[in-house]
Amino acid sequence: MGDGRWARPRRRSRGGAFWLLLILAVGALGGIAVASRYLHAQDRQAEDPDAPLFI
Repeated sequence: MGDGRWARPRRRSRGGAFWLLLILAVGALGGIAVASRYLHAQDRQAEDPDAPLFI
């Protein structure tokens, strides 16, 4: 059991975890943005039915 065998997978797993967290963060921000636009569109529709919807 050499240290060289275990050093590389740990680095790869850390990099993979970083990219996974980055992708999840971007997805969450995108989901929040879409949800906020959708909710604002519903509020705008309730106030003024003739207003155009920007989704």
